[in-house]
Amino acid sequence: MLDTQPAAPSDVSDDDLASLDAPSEASMKELDDDALVDPDDRPDVAFDGERELDSACGAPGNYASWGAGTQLVTTEWLNLRKAPGIDSSIILVMPPSTAAVTLSSNCGHRWVHIADGSHDGYAAIDWLRTKSKAEPAPAWQAFYSPSRGKDLARTAWRMWHEHGDAHICLHGVHESIDHSISPSFETYSVGASQFGDYALEHTAYMRDHHLKAFAKGDPDAPTPSHFPKGTIIVWHHGHCGSDPTYGHVEVVVNDEIACSDYCRKRSDQSCAPDVVILPRH
Repeated sequence: MLDTQPAAPSDVSDDDLASLDAPSEASMKELDDDALVDPDDRPDVAFDGERELDSACGAPGNYASWGAGTQLVTTEWLNLRKAPGIDSSIILVMPPSTAAVTLSSNCGHRWVHIADGSHDGYAAIDWLRTKSKAEPAPAWQAFYSPSRGKDLARTAWRMWHEHGDAHICLHGVHESIDHSISPSFETYSVGASQFGDYALEHTAYMRDHHLKAFAKGDPDAPTPSHFPKGTIIVWHHGHCGSDPTYGHVEVVVNDEIACSDYCRKRSDQSCAPDVVILPRH
């Protein structure tokens, strides 16, 4: 267990962890890893329209502003709807790494009018990004599920932010996983350090429970400055001041806070973890 101070409840707001326009679990299909790699190399979607003038937008919104003809890829299973808004009917659910193109400027608003080559409709900007040949997306983004990551982060915060240091960090992470992304998950470990090793050695089991582990130094893993919400970070026993017998584990909630048996300032900001585990598709 690392010796850090609990986070105050005011450090994280429910708005920051609010669920987005996520597809239902029943709408998602399992994808082979090969289907998730190199999304920037997918062919562009044909666009025959004209770019709109900025003056047509009026007051811009608070999101990224993409003009008509911008080439995009999805970063998550994403609902394509007939009209902007979660009350509109769903045309289809687009898998991660689907290529799309904007049909009109979103003017900085959340809902974007797009086409995937066969259908057109509106999708939430949260799980879209622009294609970039010069700066391809990090490899871990092909596996990470934003919806599951947000669910795990929100659950860990709600379960543990009012607790003191109970010295049961693996139990806290296990309970958070169990109540969010995988009700049948078992750690099969006596401590955080052993759990990290188990996660690296049992890739099929972890995949079945929507998790993917990376060892320290893995070039495909996210770095501490880019850990997304819901990242599980593990220190081996005795490393970085962790418990000499059991080690330590916690769930990243946001840029400042992580939770396991209680919520604290993220320990990875002073010492990199030995194992990184992402909620995955």
